[in-house]
Amino acid sequence: VELLHNVIQHDQAQRRDTRGPWAQAAMQRHQIRRNFLVEDGFAAFEGLTEEGGLRDVFRVEFIAPDGEPESGVDGGGLFKEFMVTLNRAMFDPEFGLFSETSDRTLYPAVSAFWTHGHRAAELYAFLGKVVGKAIYEMFLLEAQFSRVFLNRLLGRTNEVDDVAALDRELHRNMLQIKESANVEECNLTFSVSVSERGHHEEVDLIPNGSNVPVTRDNLTRYFHLMANFKTNVQFHGQTAAFLRGLQCVIPLSWLKMFDPYELNSLISGSTQGFDVQDLRRHTNFSGGYQDDSPVIQWLWRILEHEMEPEDMGRFLMFATSCSRPPLLGFKTLYPAFCIHRVPDGERLPTASTCANLLKLP
Repeated sequence: VELLHNVIQHDQAQRRDTRGPWAQAAMQRHQIRRNFLVEDGFAAFEGLTEEGGLRDVFRVEFIAPDGEPESGVDGGGLFKEFMVTLNRAMFDPEFGLFSETSDRTLYPAVSAFWTHGHRAAELYAFLGKVVGKAIYEMFLLEAQFSRVFLNRLLGRTNEVDDVAALDRELHRNMLQIKESANVEECNLTFSVSVSERGHHEEVDLIPNGSNVPVTRDNLTRYFHLMANFKTNVQFHGQTAAFLRGLQCVIPLSWLKMFDPYELNSLISGSTQGFDVQDLRRHTNFSGGYQDDSPVIQWLWRILEHEMEPEDMGRFLMFATSCSRPPLLGFKTLYPAFCIHRVPDGERLPTASTCANLLKLP
């Protein structure tokens, strides 16, 4: 991760040096209507390429539902809010681009082209650009991808054992069939049923496969064909479109430094809590608080000794809008984490997540 961070920093420095006094002009400024977030986000990214804006600094101005610009100058916080809200909307399975496994990881929805029609490919490419921009800015996403999808992004072919990462029940059924005394009694054929979001389709795994019975002799071939379809073939178009957008920001050669687990951490971070002392070292204070203030001392003690990783994640989500710590530690969090003293002791804690600002009474 640190190697990629150094590569990205070198790229950013080169771009600044190349543009010189015109670097500020290369900043991308976009108006985003809150009630048309996806549409305006799509328009902002559309037409941008690696050399044509995707690696430039983005600045956002939100437009309220009444059509008036919201107050505030984007120093990075509004762009962060835009990215968080956009990704939350588009990775929601209800949006129709991604489906969720039993362990809540995401993979491209089989039904996406039925749900969104010809626009699905454009939406996947757009979301690929968004994820690429997040990686380039070292900005973590809440979404966690299935290993099957990550393998495809890295150009790897999934095998029979990878079915479990996508569909545990299917993998369990395959094992039961393998142990069955009489495979023929299962009445299987070389075809597969695809059902999602109200759409049903029967797909042959081989020519005329729905009329070819599965027997003990051809069972291994059936398993390989079934696994290949489920983990590689059925969302090939979706993955290709996503990857096309991703590579507009992040060259595939950069990503291939990682295995699927590392790539998942690069995109989504770690769910194993965080180093409280690291956060403490890189926390600013305002409103009268200092590191040795009693309330602050209580906070550090609770975080370090009384919270489980899941609760620590909820704390970070509340304060920063991301439940996972920055990949290279809190020294890289932007804006820097800050705790502000609220004079009214009767108030509950609040936060301005776009500024990573925790307000404690």
